[in-house]
Formats: sequence, structure tokens, C-alpha cells
Amino acid sequence: PTRGFLVTEYSSGPDDVGVYANANRLLNEGASGGLVWQGVDTNIEYRHNTADNDGWGMLDETTSGVFAARQSFYNAAGFYKFVKPGMVRFQATESNGSLTTHAFTNSSTGDVTIIGQNTGGAISYNGSFANGSVFNGTLQFYYATSGGSVRGADVSVVNGVFSAPISAGRIFTLTGRLSAATDTTAPVISGVGSSGITASGA
Repeated sequence: PTRGFLVTEYSSGPDDVGVYANANRLLNEGASGGLVWQGVDTNIEYRHNTADNDGWGMLDETTSGVFAARQSFYNAAGFYKFVKPGMVRFQATESNGSLTTHAFTNSSTGDVTIIGQNTGGAISYNGSFANGSVFNGTLQFYYATSGGSVRGADVSVVNGVFSAPISAGRIFTLTGRLSAATDTTAPVISGVGSSGITASGA
């Protein structure tokens, strides 16, 4: 409890969602970072079945020296693209078991990133910043799709309140720079969605 740690190797696995699920688990266990194994398909000499090497990399070497991103790459992109140096994680909780979220902020810049997965049906993710912080601005909305990542409609944050439609089974990212009234209290996000979702974080 007195020391931070990062994981030097965590598995992506052949499961497209595995890399996101494992990153989610590591964060819940207190890790401050992690390196995906494997980044690319690699010949593992000690494996008796060479076919076991296929599909584990986030990048697939389709032809010699040419790599294509697998779905696992896009599913984990929110963590590696939008959680930037200087950000710290803040509390995020949910009342709906189908939703998991992680929230990060940089208090000196106002940058906020929320990464989540909805394993249930379509929901309206309605949130508000708590702890007295009033934020305004725009969050860019990205979500993973089959074979890529798509930018959806921007999400407005007005007086600390926002709403985003999250489709069934979607891994998503909300990210942007928000302005706030002068406040020395760490922000906390809390919200209730149309399916009874509550998300709170700082």
C-alpha cells in the first residue's frame, strides 16, 4: 500500500477483449501502468505448437514487415492514447453491473479522460461532476468497432453535467480539456443513466 507498481508484462491473448479486460483488472488492483505482451506476433521457441503463437499480438504481421492492427489494439487504445503523462486516476464507481469505467485527470491542464465498457444493452450515460467542481467544455467521444476506432459526436459538459449514448457491448472513451471555476477540491464524477447507472470519479 505504500509503493506504486507497474506490470512489465500482461497478456493480450487471442481474445479481442482480453487486453482491455486485463488492463481493467490491473487498474483495479492498483497498478499504475502495464506493458502488453505481446505487441506483435512472435515466434515463441519453447511452445511445442507453433500455432499457439498466432493471434496473441496486438499487431498482426500479415506479410513480411507489414503489420495490421488487430481488434485488441483498438479496444485498448483509450488507455494508451488518451491517458497522458501527468494524469492521475480518480475514483469511478457504477451501480449497473454491465458498466465499468476508469477516470483520469490532470488538474494543472484540465484534461479529463473517461474510459469504459458497456457489456449490457444500450444505455444513456448521464453524468455530473461532484465535490463542488463545475466543469464546462467538450469531451470527444471515441468507440471501438470491428476493425477500427470511430469518433462519434462530441459530448458537451455544461455546469458539470454531460450525457453520452453508449451502445450495447461498446468500449468507449470520453476525453477533452474542461474549464472549471476556481476550486481546490478534487473533482468527482457522479451520474445516473437511464438504466440505473451511477458513475462517480474524481
